[in-house]
Amino acid sequence: MVQAVLFDLDGTLTDSAPVVTRIFADTMKALRGLDWPANNYRKYVGPPLQESFRELGATDADVNDYVNEYPPALRRGWPRDSPVRRGSGASHASAC
Repeated sequence: MVQAVLFDLDGTLTDSAPVVTRIFADTMKALRGLDWPANNYRKYVGPPLQESFRELGATDADVNDYVNEYPPALRRGWPRDSPVRRGSGASHASAC
């Protein structure tokens, strides 16, 4: 008998990269004035936020401001803008 099922949505069952890169672009524009296309942030999908923002120029003193900006923006963009990957529906059905 199945007692629990764990679904990994972020990047596994859903394609979250478009949302994550857009949030990085919006955050960096708001906090650093960088106006880069969202695709320029693709390499930051996955690594820890603090590490990514430091690499983008956030100082130790202000990195938490960047990190705190991220979750509310993610909630606004997800799941609406994170499409389910093709074939994921079958995975859900077979697991339950």
